[in-house]
Amino acid sequence: MGQYYKVVNLDKKEVLHPHKFGDGLKLLEFGASGSGTMLGLAILLAVGNNRGGGDLYSDNPIIGSWSGNKIAIIGDYADDSDDWKGVTKTQEEYTEVYNALWGESKNEKPENIIEYKDISKEVVTALADDEYIKQSFLENATGSWGGENFSFLFTPEELATAKEKSVETNSKITETEFLNWQGSDNLGTGDLAKLLVEIANGEYTPEQLAKDVKVYAEGDK
Repeated sequence: MGQYYKVVNLDKKEVLHPHKFGDGLKLLEFGASGSGTMLGLAILLAVGNNRGGGDLYSDNPIIGSWSGNKIAIIGDYADDSDDWKGVTKTQEEYTEVYNALWGESKNEKPENIIEYKDISKEVVTALADDEYIKQSFLENATGSWGGENFSFLFTPEELATAKEKSVETNSKITETEFLNWQGSDNLGTGDLAKLLVEIANGEYTPEQLAKDVKVYAEGDK
């Protein structure tokens, strides 16, 4: 199954949950995402944002709120051995942090444990102040896995319109997709230049090309 992680502020007792950013919980899943968990962490640590090109154009007070704090990305396989050096100092601290993050999912969460606040939604809201990022969230909200986590940013009308555009875009045939399909089925070469030569030489007729495009469009892929 693999190990799951969360991004944790040990001083403020706050947490980022990768699923809330449309990412997977595994380290390399959210670690390589574009406008997801790691960008959220970046704005939390940023000092001097919104002063120049390439900054997030937002004055949301959550930006920079983790600067100078003790931050860790903690996995659910971590134990109280050397993994935790520099993270917690005692067994009690380790137990507190681990149970706050993972106890509930493992059905081991004791009563009266200190809660860590999930601030993922607040960070997503700050990121959405950038129109480009907000547009990517809208596209995710109507199509990708985990997209429902962005739905709160948009009206039902915006979501419906974006859904319609997504369906329309996904129904279009691209040249590359068709050529890849054609080449993989040995109908042709899968290469545009060679395909044109075959047509010019009469080896692949325009009629056959039209027929293959029709077959592809109807879903026989």
